[in-house]
Amino acid sequence: MKHIQAALVVCTVAGWLLGGAPAEALGGEGPYLMAWGMNGDEQAVPVATNLLEGVSAFSAGWYHNLAVKDGRVWAWGNNTNGQCTVPVLAQSEVVDVAAGQSFSLARRDSGLLILWGGSGISALSNIPSKVATSATKIAAGAWHALALTGDGEVVAWGSNTYGQCTVPAELSNGVSEISAGLHYSMALKDGAVHVFGIPGSQSEAYGIRDVPEAASNDVVAISAGAYHALALKADGTVVSWGAEDFIGDDDEGIDYLPEEAASDVEAISAGYLFSMALKTDGNLVVWGATENDQTPVPAYAENGLTGISAGFGHCLVMSAVMPPRFVGTALPFAYTNQPYSTAVPVIAKPAASFYPAGNWSWMSLSETGQITGTPTETGAYSVTMVASNEFGQRTNTYVVQVFTAQQVLPVFITTSPLLGGTVNVPYEVQFEATGGPTFSWQNAGSGFPPGLELSEEGVLSGTPSGTFNSYFLVLASNIVGVTTNPFTLSVTNPLPPAFETDVLPDGYVGEDYEEQVVVSQHPDVIELFGGALPDGLVLEEDGWIMGTPERAGLYEFELQAGNISGVTNRSFEIMIFGPPYFVSTSPLPFGAVGESYTFELDAPYAEEFSLVGGALPPGVSMDEDGVLTGAPTADGSFEFTVRATNEYGYADAEFELRVGNLPVFTTVSPLTDGRLEVPYELVIVATGADSFGLQLGALPPGLLLAADGTLEGTPTTVGNYVFTVQAFNDYGWSAKEFDLGILGRASPRITAVGMSNGVFHLGWTNLHPVGRVELWQATDIREGGEDWTNQGVPELSPWTTNNPPSPSYYRLRLIDPP
Repeated sequence: MKHIQAALVVCTVAGWLLGGAPAEALGGEGPYLMAWGMNGDEQAVPVATNLLEGVSAFSAGWYHNLAVKDGRVWAWGNNTNGQCTVPVLAQSEVVDVAAGQSFSLARRDSGLLILWGGSGISALSNIPSKVATSATKIAAGAWHALALTGDGEVVAWGSNTYGQCTVPAELSNGVSEISAGLHYSMALKDGAVHVFGIPGSQSEAYGIRDVPEAASNDVVAISAGAYHALALKADGTVVSWGAEDFIGDDDEGIDYLPEEAASDVEAISAGYLFSMALKTDGNLVVWGATENDQTPVPAYAENGLTGISAGFGHCLVMSAVMPPRFVGTALPFAYTNQPYSTAVPVIAKPAASFYPAGNWSWMSLSETGQITGTPTETGAYSVTMVASNEFGQRTNTYVVQVFTAQQVLPVFITTSPLLGGTVNVPYEVQFEATGGPTFSWQNAGSGFPPGLELSEEGVLSGTPSGTFNSYFLVLASNIVGVTTNPFTLSVTNPLPPAFETDVLPDGYVGEDYEEQVVVSQHPDVIELFGGALPDGLVLEEDGWIMGTPERAGLYEFELQAGNISGVTNRSFEIMIFGPPYFVSTSPLPFGAVGESYTFELDAPYAEEFSLVGGALPPGVSMDEDGVLTGAPTADGSFEFTVRATNEYGYADAEFELRVGNLPVFTTVSPLTDGRLEVPYELVIVATGADSFGLQLGALPPGLLLAADGTLEGTPTTVGNYVFTVQAFNDYGWSAKEFDLGILGRASPRITAVGMSNGVFHLGWTNLHPVGRVELWQATDIREGGEDWTNQGVPELSPWTTNNPPSPSYYRLRLIDPP
């Protein structure tokens, strides 16, 4: 049960003698003061039109009611003892009222008490000085009254025949609530109910002073009826006691408590022989002696109430809705040959629908209650109409009196200058003039406002397409003549757009989002300038951002609003809350048997990861942060399902992780030597390798390593080279270091020398496949002897010559190819 102060709970104190509801209890727009039940003195219906709305406190008495509006007390119903004749002092600054059997009591904001009515009970008019000007709360019984001092002391006066005004000493302070019954009084102190008045020996006592144990603690509100009492506890339960079989049924006496009124209650009111309970959901429960038509509860009072008060045999409530009520007694006059239009004077919530009944002659009635037409003859025309909404239906008849209208020259009611306009902003002004004229306009020298038109009915409307600051002539014409008036109109360009919205609210995945970015100065369009809206949302030209977000995230974007005067940009962000979503996709990066593996799954806004299906590779595990780690111990393809969770839900994703073996080199080091300038080719082999590459070191100049592991080229530099080769496959790479020596050029070698038949034969072998052999000859190789002579480049071995000098010496030289 929502927390409500005790004074707020008790809108009434005791049946026909109920206390009032303080102003704060009836706050909010649109409630209506409504009543039903016993109506012999018109205490139930109709509630005066001026009191239907705006009432701040009310109280139902025996046969009359009191209500406070704008600090003034209003009273209606039985006035036999002057209880409805409100004195001047009670017509301002009043905040609380209490209606008794035949008297009325009001409390002003200052604490001043005003009592009127109660003829024949002189003790009532003698208000005790303790509370006469400083009371904090009031209650009215049948012929006695109660009030509280600022210290919580109960003060009682009036009839004391049954001791109802003899206040016990323990109630001299600390009392928070009071209520007055027929022959007794109630007080609430420290959550416990106290009753004083009619002793148990009296025939009408009905055990009213035997307060139940349940009403001795945690009580927040009390209400005294004629022969029974009610108490409301802080937990929303109700306690009822008193006459058990007053109405003749042992099972449903005055203190009988129906199940629906036993709990979840926030306000109580005990009438003369019946009770009311307002539940926290706004529903009303009425029980007891209800032969005065207190039940069934009318449809308008079934829920949504904000205040209750029970009288002798009628119910007074503050309702959120209202059946139609015709509030006018006459309709405006009509005049022949002049258009007639008026709205039916009705109060209803929700709005009423109308339809005509019978003959409506020259008039027609719209569903919304607008009467229109043009009479051609004088007379009194009677029209009957029905107004209805879901809470009721009413029928009423009005008379429209038609008179002959005196025709006169039109007189303009509309004055100059006209309401200013703005370029590209829809504009409309209605010209008004007496005499039922038609309208037209004339150029006064500066033309007409571009984009606007004037209808015969006098409506100047359209969308200005340019600026204008001048005047034009408007003509009002009828059968008498024409009246011409100049009118000035200023149409200006708007200022550049200005964003009024600073911050956009958060959204949630799967929930409709609708928010307007408000921009002043009449933008022509509002559009996305940069960034991106949340997935599932769209931006309308008028600034509404609508749709259903599909993915959580912080979305940053820039909007641009433009009009004829310029553009303005503003950056915004929208935070969308929702379940995580996976960014990581399948398959995951491959793993290798025996090699360390680490991969972090990416799911924005995930708070925890878990494995919900399949299996990870042996040797690999996943922590709650979504990080896979370990060293796989077996190869194969492994499929599994991971769940990412946060407070808004979860997302599942299926993944594949393939595990294989790394390449294994079978080529050993060192590699076969190469020779300077001699083409070289060797294939490096690694099982399972898809490609090769150089990781570290440098290849001999002139050699290249192909992706298939082929090392080839022609060495250009002698030396010993150390380099590292990588072998790659889907599961990773392996590396191996290799040595490769590049040897220098090999000298030619003489293989045969001989003489036969005077011919000298010299045979040789060229050990260097690229290069030519050059032959040199000398006859004296001693120091100072003759020089060596070049014999040229023999094409083939052996070389021959006839009768060479003797002695002859020969040597071979390796030279570059041509």
